[in-house]
Amino acid sequence: MSLSLDRSLLKPAATVVAIVLSLFQIYFTGGFGVTDAHILRGTHLTLIMILVLLLVPSRKLAPEEKEGWFPILIDLALIALAVAINVYVFQEADNIARRLKYVEDVTNLDLFYGTGLVLLVLEATRRTSGWPLVIVSGGFLAYAMFGEYMPGGLAHNGIEYDRLIEQLFLLTDGIYGVPLGAAAGMIFAFVMFGAFLESSKMSSLFMDLACLLTRKSAGGPAKVAIFASALFGTISGTPPPTSMAPAPSPSRS
Repeated sequence: MSLSLDRSLLKPAATVVAIVLSLFQIYFTGGFGVTDAHILRGTHLTLIMILVLLLVPSRKLAPEEKEGWFPILIDLALIALAVAINVYVFQEADNIARRLKYVEDVTNLDLFYGTGLVLLVLEATRRTSGWPLVIVSGGFLAYAMFGEYMPGGLAHNGIEYDRLIEQLFLLTDGIYGVPLGAAAGMIFAFVMFGAFLESSKMSSLFMDLACLLTRKSAGGPAKVAIFASALFGTISGTPPPTSMAPAPSPSRS
């Protein structure tokens, strides 16, 4: 007889992680604290991956189907690996910041944790976005290592595995690059701010006011979106947060 578990039992833990993530983001992106880029981005990524592993099952379940204990146990092991990777980054932050890129050797621990991080990111991507993005990413990784076997102008000298892990894990040109920095910085803060507006019904005020201003004009739904986004922009200050936050859309009119 197999033991079945309900993933909803993990939701309290996910709630705690979400609260920790929010407080962490408020503290460091709100100007209350300063930390290394690797630590900020790594902690943000780790907490996001933990949420994915807690809330998203490894496969689609049929209605009323419950997972066995083994998949959830695997997820808990992956969470432990994600935490261990971030602890390693925290401990080695000074060495990572001072290292001479492409000159100093990549250690066995770097290879282990770097490989683990790449696999975790691919798994989290698979669960949230499906196989196509994972296949594309895997194709580019394979191309980086085995480009010397490609024909014609597609060929290159190839990148050794340790240098690939260095690029992805130890430098801010890989996983801990600009996109993650933007997500861990401004974007997440304004998405959270938009969620607060949504919960407090402030976004409904923007929508109602926009509807009032455009109720008798042609193309009303599009104008509602424009006016509502403009109203949100008065408190966000920049275009990216306005586009990322859950602001009103024409479908709600």
